[in-house]
This record gives sequence, structure tokens and C-alpha cells, in this order.
Amino acid sequence: MRSFWARSWAAFCKSVCSWLPCKASRTLPALPLEDQAGKGFAADAEEAYGLIKRLPLLETAPLGVKVKIGRFRAPIGVNNKIHMHDLPWSTRPLVISEYLGTEHGNFFESGFNPTGIDLDFFLPNPISETTLEMNADIVRAGDLGLSGGHAGRQPAYIGHLNFSKDWSNEHLLILGVSTYQENGTESTRLYGADLTYRWAPSEDRESHSFVAGGELFSGDRRYTDSLSAQLRSRPFGWYGYIQYQASFWTYLGLRYDWIEDPLDNSQVSRAGALYASYYTTEFLRFRLGFEHRWSDISAWNNTNTGILEVNFVFGSHPTEPYWVNR
Repeated sequence: MRSFWARSWAAFCKSVCSWLPCKASRTLPALPLEDQAGKGFAADAEEAYGLIKRLPLLETAPLGVKVKIGRFRAPIGVNNKIHMHDLPWSTRPLVISEYLGTEHGNFFESGFNPTGIDLDFFLPNPISETTLEMNADIVRAGDLGLSGGHAGRQPAYIGHLNFSKDWSNEHLLILGVSTYQENGTESTRLYGADLTYRWAPSEDRESHSFVAGGELFSGDRRYTDSLSAQLRSRPFGWYGYIQYQASFWTYLGLRYDWIEDPLDNSQVSRAGALYASYYTTEFLRFRLGFEHRWSDISAWNNTNTGILEVNFVFGSHPTEPYWVNR
């Protein structure tokens, strides 16, 4: 897992960026100092981008468009956009680490953070009291985990459509669909759907809440093996979770993962996870977790993992993640 200091540094960078003036543009650097899998400490830019909120020569941004240029966590689903220290769990779901990518295995930092350009804007919506948001990206191809590290000069394209509805300031439903496509001598396509539901009562909402959700992904990769044979892999995977806030300080939850291996779709892996998070203050959080795996891959099968996580924040109070209700 990422080291204690890595998570602390990432949270510190996030809090520092909140001090920057919000004008036409600003830059968000996230530079974790980390030691993953005993490889030694190193600094790496998780995110480093410029955010343009108003286009030159225009008084207002059409459709509220925001332009992000640099390296960023791609808008594919929900989980991939969240930094590891903001997760409701200590590990990424298997479908994120195996399909989108990971650095040292699925117990470490995972996901897809390419270099490119992102357009974030709102679409006209005929349904009252709802929001329709769109992301359209052009990024460097070959960085997605499912691509197998095959880098080409051609770009890759990402699209994410997000629909949200709020009822009585108690119920929030978010539905999303995602797509990724890179072409060339080897091609990769990924399609996803996500759902998030959050409930918080109008009375005592700071002490009780409920969150449920999940994501599913379907991939299609065409590639050539070492013998120049044309191969095709079409993996499918998903995860689902629920979380209940038992008190102002305590969150309890569980998650279930199910994936097909990206290269051999006949091999299936599953994981079940239990976790409990405890906030002493908004600056210090403790978490206990337990994960069990069942898998057709012998190295993964019937493995049990106990987790102790500590997160603390330097500086000003950062924005709370979506699963925290305060």
C-alpha cells in the first residue's frame, strides 16, 4: 500500500491548492512522496495541470466549459477520479487496478491519469431539477492498463456523461456512462457505467448517512502476440459497495469485486472487503479493513489481508470526499 507519508503529502498538496486564487486559470500540482512495494522513496506527479475557466475574449464560458490541460485523473467513471487518500476504502477495486492500470499491483496506487486535454461542460437538459454534465478528452494512447503498455503516436479519446438528480436535499442519484477508444495497429476500447446513491436525513444529517453505488466495465482489445498472431480479449468486470454512517465519527461499509482477467477471460477473480473509518477530527482519520479473495489465479486464491490505515492533513481543511457527509 502507499506509505503513510505519501497519503499525507498528497492531502497537503490538495490543501495548498485550495489557497490559490480562482481566476481564469490555475495550476493544480499533486506530488506524492511515496515508497511503494519497497522500491524506495520517490516523488511523482499524480496530477499537474492548468485549469482554464474562462476562454480568452469571451465574457462568459459557453455551456460553463472548463478546460484542463496537463496530467490528470481521467473522467472514466467515479472511482478513477478520486485520489487514493480520499477513497472510502484502502485499496482500489480490482476492475480499476486491472483494467485502468496500476503501478506495483492492485494493493498500491491504481487508476488512469494520462496526459492530455479535458473539456468539462454542462449540456442543455429538458428534465427539470436535474444536471447533465459532459467530459470530452483527448489524451496520449497506450497508458490505459488494458492497452498493455502499447504506446503509439495516435491519440486516445475519452467521453463521460453524468446525470444527477436531487430530491428534497435528502436523496441524491448520479448515473454515468463512459467510453475510451484508441485505434492503430493495436486497438483498445473500454465502456463503463456507474451509479451512486446518497441519502442524508434533513435532521441529524451530520451523524447519519447512507451511500451505495458501483461501476461496471466492458473492454475490447485487439493485439498481436509474440508469434504475430492476431488476438482479441473482451474482459468484463464490476464492483459494488454500501456504506452507512453510524455516528458523526464512524463509517462502516463493505465492497464486492468481480472481474475477468484482461488477457484470459475464462479466469475470474472475486474479492470481498469490510472496512470501518473513524474520524477524530477533519484532519485525522483511522481505518481498519479486511479483504478476502477467491480467484482462478492461484497466487490470488483464498488470500486474506488485514489493513490499518492512518490519514492526516496539514494546512487548511480540504474538500471532503463524496462519501463524507458533514
